[in-house]
Amino acid sequence: MACPMQFQEGSASKARQGLRRAGKPRGWSRRGRLLSRWTCPAWLLLWVLASFPAGFCGQGLAQDLPLVLTGSRAPNAAGQATKPYVVMVSLDGFRYDYAQKFRAGHLLALAAAGAAAPEGMIPCYPSLTFPNHYTLVTGLYPEHHGIVANGFYDPARRQYFSYRDPGSSADGSWYSGTPLWSLAEKQGMRSAAFFWPGSEAEIDGARPGYYLKYDE
Repeated sequence: MACPMQFQEGSASKARQGLRRAGKPRGWSRRGRLLSRWTCPAWLLLWVLASFPAGFCGQGLAQDLPLVLTGSRAPNAAGQATKPYVVMVSLDGFRYDYAQKFRAGHLLALAAAGAAAPEGMIPCYPSLTFPNHYTLVTGLYPEHHGIVANGFYDPARRQYFSYRDPGSSADGSWYSGTPLWSLAEKQGMRSAAFFWPGSEAEIDGARPGYYLKYDE
């Protein structure tokens, strides 16, 4: 399965500073990847599907991270336990050509060993964080999955959605379609999400097996 990365236009210095602040080498490792020309700001995501280690939440974390919440403690179904991991990572401000331009060796090696789109990808409209990230995990355009901007007013509901407001961003009634983590959980495969847009909400009757509430 191809694993896209999507990035917003930004300065190289900002990207490098952000990676240094995160305490990661410039080529932070991940598996199978589409290097993308576009868009979505503000998210560092780790999404894992497959045989997630049992008892993960009981293990100590190396850094002072937010509490890992569990949506399901059931193990992988027998038919899913032998399937490989799928990992998707999104880095804010890391443009599609930065890996080549700044010789990010680990990223380039992962792209060479997996799937890559070195000329970039075409975003859905609008090319914003929430609409595009949710498109990636549902395969739907924003007009079909309902997240048409980072913030918007719904005249039918007479309510505002804002990615900055946990009351709406974690409310599954705003989201249509079935994200990959919900699909995986329904098929007996454990999943985990780290700050992926929509992953805090119960969508189509499921949450990731493990997830974190967004914390800047």
